[in-house]
Parts: sequence; C-alpha cells; structure tokens
Amino acid sequence: MSGKSRDDRDELATILSFLRPDDELIVTRLDRLGRDTRDVLNIFHECEQKQAFVTVLDPYVSTKGERGQIVMTVLGMVAQM
Repeated sequence: MSGKSRDDRDELATILSFLRPDDELIVTRLDRLGRDTRDVLNIFHECEQKQAFVTVLDPYVSTKGERGQIVMTVLGMVAQM
C-alpha cells in the first residue's frame, strides 16, 4: 500500500496496535512508511509512546537512542521532498 497517506492503510494500523515495549517496526525505506514529515513523525511518536522503536534498513537508521531520533526527523523531511 502506498505510503502517501495513512488513509486506508489498515495493515499499518494493525501493526501499530500490536506494538509492545521493546518491539521493533522495520521498514525497508523511510518513504515506504510515509511521505509526509508530520505523518512519519506521528508514527515515530506512536511507537515511542508504546516504548517500541522504528528501524529503517536503507539507509540503516533506528529511532532507538537520541541520535537516531534526530536522524529520523531529518530523513522524514527528505522523504517528503
């Protein structure tokens, strides 16, 4: 399903609802998660609230830790472009 919008992305909603502390949501590329910076950051925030983290494989980066969250914010802005 396209990452352009969260509308009609039932699988993403299901995955996010199942996340538990220390779970890891893995995506191949950030633009597969979403193309809007706010949406991507909201997904990161939802994961953080559940004490889970997001890992992007290409380029490899994870929200686990402070530096990873900063890099993900920048990558979210790039994905939107």
